[in-house]
Amino acid sequence: MTHPWIGADENTLPLKELSPPVLPEPPLSGVDGIDCDACGRPVDEWTVFEDDTWRVRALRRDMSFPGSAMLESVRHAKGVADLTPEEAAGFGVMCQRVTRALLARPAGAPGFGDGRVGRVHMHFWGDGGEHFHVWFFPRPLGYLDLRGSYLVEWEELLPPASEEGLLAAAADLRARLNG
Repeated sequence: MTHPWIGADENTLPLKELSPPVLPEPPLSGVDGIDCDACGRPVDEWTVFEDDTWRVRALRRDMSFPGSAMLESVRHAKGVADLTPEEAAGFGVMCQRVTRALLARPAGAPGFGDGRVGRVHMHFWGDGGEHFHVWFFPRPLGYLDLRGSYLVEWEELLPPASEEGLLAAAADLRARLNG
């Protein structure tokens, strides 16, 4: 598979200039829980774990890496700074649980490549919606081109996995988190 940078060098790769600053910045979606997509989200086939504090959802929109997931607070928190001390402590535990569950996938599990995971990348951008959430992307074992921040770039370039593959990976992650 090729990508847009093959054959490009510093003389042919176009540079993009930053747009001028926009101040004040436009509001994020779901400010103060109003029209927040995450608040009151019903449990469905994409929900792989939920307790009183945390929800883990498998990602389904045009995802290339089955098993990619989002951890979000059940309570509307604006960001990590808005978590209570108890939620902040539980956040670390949940990050470890999700990471361990993804790393435990054996060969033949649903996922990219042979299903095994080399590393789990966790990302917190916080520029889309106000509701606290972090992203987990399983880097397929052996795919060294995907190391580091390039994983999310490839996520945008590779073709999406089938819905069947994404649901199978969601079921696998659900079993590992609830087992």
